[in-house]
Amino acid sequence: LEAQEHTQTALAIAERHANERDDALRTAAELRAALERVRGKEEAERRALAARAETAEAAAAAQQQAARALKLEMSAAKEREQ
Repeated sequence: LEAQEHTQTALAIAERHANERDDALRTAAELRAALERVRGKEEAERRALAARAETAEAAAAAQQQAARALKLEMSAAKEREQ
């Protein structure tokens, strides 16, 4: 009878440990999935920022080119005035 009680206690402890392990594995899987979502969002944001930077660089280059063209026009106008 005592051996049966010890066996039942051991089985109950083993079941509790198995449940705790399953909970831990489930939590780890949920955290892994959350991390992947965060990484996906991070990558999308990085790409969006890179695209914005590229657009800003192109706009700056266009403005510099326009400034150079205006400078040349002003120089030509000055020469004509003289």
